[in-house]
Amino acid sequence: MGLLDGLTSTLGGGGEGGMPQAVMGLLDRFGGLDGLLQRFQSAGLGDKVQSWVGAGTENAALSSEEVTRALGDDGLARVAEATGTDRAGAASGLADALPGLIDRLTPDGRLPDLGALQGLLGGLLK
Repeated sequence: MGLLDGLTSTLGGGGEGGMPQAVMGLLDRFGGLDGLLQRFQSAGLGDKVQSWVGAGTENAALSSEEVTRALGDDGLARVAEATGTDRAGAASGLADALPGLIDRLTPDGRLPDLGALQGLLGGLLK
């Protein structure tokens, strides 16, 4: 399975208004993957973030409450709007998708640049 196929599977498929678009919106809002991960680190989730980025480690699970704490009401509201669900559904979807997504985007423990990341996620919207 290629990286794009893996991302599609992790994000629950493509299509406008779906999770890929919501994740791209978060990346834009928080300044890329590094900025998004910083939000989770600032919310006290640094160990979990490291498990997703680090090579050879099992991805720590993320709860809906942790997503809400890290993104805040405004960030979560934007995801809910983009995915056509309520805030609880958006938080649950991100809690399920983010650990695997970040793991797939950082296979060597390095963060991709924003342009490459937007290209990968943009391909899911087609």
